[in-house]
Amino acid sequence: QERKIVEKFYLAGEIKVIFCTTTLSLGVNLPAKTVFVETLKYQNGESGQRSVLIPLSWSEYENISGRAGRFGKQQNFGRAISIATNQFEANCLWENYVEGKAESLTPKLGHLGWEELLLDLTSCFLTTSLPNLRKIISRTLSYQNCTTDEAVLQEAVNILLNKNLLLEDETGNL
Repeated sequence: QERKIVEKFYLAGEIKVIFCTTTLSLGVNLPAKTVFVETLKYQNGESGQRSVLIPLSWSEYENISGRAGRFGKQQNFGRAISIATNQFEANCLWENYVEGKAESLTPKLGHLGWEELLLDLTSCFLTTSLPNLRKIISRTLSYQNCTTDEAVLQEAVNILLNKNLLLEDETGNL
């Protein structure tokens, strides 16, 4: 509800400036004439370690800077601005982001473990059958780039059923 209010008043010109995190900037569809992009972001440390500053990926930069001058949404061109403190930093920003290339896609779902993924999917869809789960998972990049087969998925379902984390009805729905 708050997002809709901000979008409404921003598009009406009542809100002139929005400051946001990289996460929020990826989730809104608000065209801007000028976008200032901070090219560093915080990443939580692992196992109680401190947060660290890391560079934005090329795709994050591309998505955030793409808020500037959306075609058909603005009368004038848009611009994305990143501030460098010296010429060397400006050259690095230019090479990494303006002339940079998209990163290769890396499958991530397999790292969760198939049991966790199956639990996530069944809780989202409330009840579903193993064939439907296979169909959904088979469309993912993780499934297509690994050696997992249907027997592994069935084993994961069996583990979850044995631990009573999933229940199966008489028709096979989970």
